[in-house]
Amino acid sequence: MHEALRQRITAHYNFVGLGDSEAEEYIAHKITCASGSRAILDNAALSAVHSHSNGNPRLIDNLMTDALTLGSQMDKKTIDAEVILAAVAGQNLM
Repeated sequence: MHEALRQRITAHYNFVGLGDSEAEEYIAHKITCASGSRAILDNAALSAVHSHSNGNPRLIDNLMTDALTLGSQMDKKTIDAEVILAAVAGQNLM
């Protein structure tokens, strides 16, 4: 890190990411806020999102946005692990 910048930062932390259940709650909350149903995601998809994002909320958001777009293009009624893996590949997270 640039030394002058490091000296100006007063708080330092290490973010370890959301846990599996926290990531699931985060995704469910975002879907609910968008007036969607939690039923559009299967459990395998939730696990895949968590494992490929390492619980990082920004990566979760990006993956879910891509997965919802891909799922729509694929005429999926439920976002499954296949759709999540396609989103992961599209973002080069493998």
